[in-house]
Amino acid sequence: MNDQAYVPHLPVFKAIQKAIGYKAPFLENTAFICTQHELATTINLFETLIDLGAIPENIYLMGKYYSSCEAVVKKLIELGIKRQPHSIPSKVGDFANTFKTDLKKMWEKFSADSIHSFIKRIIILDDGGRCLSTAPSFLHSKYPIIGIEQTTGGLNNPEIVNLPFGLIEVASSAAKLWLESPLIANAAITEPLNKILQSNNKDNVIYGVIGTGYIGMAIIKKLLSLGYEVIGYDKNQTRACEFNRFKWGKNVEDVINKATYIFGCTGFDITDSMDFDSIINEDKVFISCASEDREFLTLLKLTQAQSPEKYKLHELKSVFYQTKKGFTIEILRSGFPITFNGHPQPAPAVDIQLTQGLLLCALLQANFMLPLHAEENKKERIMLDPAVQSFICHSWAKTQPKGRYAEDLLKRFDDQQWVLEHSGGKYYKNIYLTKYFLEKENFNESIIAE
Repeated sequence: MNDQAYVPHLPVFKAIQKAIGYKAPFLENTAFICTQHELATTINLFETLIDLGAIPENIYLMGKYYSSCEAVVKKLIELGIKRQPHSIPSKVGDFANTFKTDLKKMWEKFSADSIHSFIKRIIILDDGGRCLSTAPSFLHSKYPIIGIEQTTGGLNNPEIVNLPFGLIEVASSAAKLWLESPLIANAAITEPLNKILQSNNKDNVIYGVIGTGYIGMAIIKKLLSLGYEVIGYDKNQTRACEFNRFKWGKNVEDVINKATYIFGCTGFDITDSMDFDSIINEDKVFISCASEDREFLTLLKLTQAQSPEKYKLHELKSVFYQTKKGFTIEILRSGFPITFNGHPQPAPAVDIQLTQGLLLCALLQANFMLPLHAEENKKERIMLDPAVQSFICHSWAKTQPKGRYAEDLLKRFDDQQWVLEHSGGKYYKNIYLTKYFLEKENFNESIIAE
């Protein structure tokens, strides 16, 4: 097996294990139904969960075919978890339907297995909201359930607005918003962006960036630092900064019309209702930096209709759309994010352990909460505990080079009140989280008081 498929001894996981001790209560009767990118640090996440007391055969995992690594999958199966195979879409732009079908099969597998198991509660770990939305309704009354969502797109997914059970908002936690998001943005775009830039003449090319969140701004700053001309657009661009050699477009169409290379960073379909024959006046390259194949979904479906038998999605290569005027639009990686390249760990594990540490603690928080919610499930959005966030951030900060983050930012996570005020969801005091993760020197009576 490729050694790169496993990253041993990550400090954040070791710190969590040390804080919890040998075993965490209740884990042996908990089922974990999960959607995750199958990367090297995902092994660490589930290995640590198992070490803390989770039963491997009670863990069900569905990866996403465009980000899975074969060596990682092999190791996950060796752990004993029930890793479910995923399908390759038969059409360009059809990931959502294919993935939902696969997830329903995973839920059917769990439902059949649960008849003969000692499962007493369910935790759903999701990346995009699809695993949450496909949970069979009969399980809502049979088991206490809590979900976890790690992406903003997942939190805003209209299919999970009316979930009949609680949802822990890792995506809106202060730790993710202030530390993880800019970190991952810079790490994720550096290598693929460099490859795109290698063969281009910066004097003759304009780059477009649609969506100026953490990912979009990381790309803009990288391009500007190399002397490229950039045009961008965001629905909230009035509050954004101005940069030399950068200008704002009037709308999405304006950016696509003027730029040769267009980076989509919104997480939504920016090509919906677009007249490509009137907008496109030269060959273009579209590059997704968002989740799944959503960024150019309408264009992908037009490409599929134009060349229905041409593309094999398992190759994850470029697809092409020809306008009536004879111009070509190239969509890299069949519209899937360029941030995944088949490597077991596209971004440094020492960085990603922050994300995975937050997810592991969210799993533990959900597990500790479920016995308190055993009578009935309650529809609510729940905060990732401030004590957990502080603990993970300080454990992770010890692994980072000095000066990478401003000291005053890191010190904010000493203040439980600040973390609470900058995180989404409702706060619940939990005696287990207080016991394991609340350091005495950071003890804030106003936060944990009844």
